[in-house]
Amino acid sequence: MNKKEMKAKAKDLKPIENELLQINAEIEDIIGKLGLPREVVAQLLLQREIVILNKQINDLLEAIRNAQKTQLQS
Repeated sequence: MNKKEMKAKAKDLKPIENELLQINAEIEDIIGKLGLPREVVAQLLLQREIVILNKQINDLLEAIRNAQKTQLQS
């Protein structure tokens, strides 16, 4: 990717960057309103992510098992 292409790509990404900065500011505002330490909020968010990832892993394992059963029946 040459310099011109990189500049064009950066220009295309600028609105996304601005939107992410706005979302981040809103999250910071919500955290401030909660009155909880940042570490507590971070821990709660991590726990939520772990639950979501665990469900996704279980869904994938179930799909693998179902595929294996189908192969054995063929």
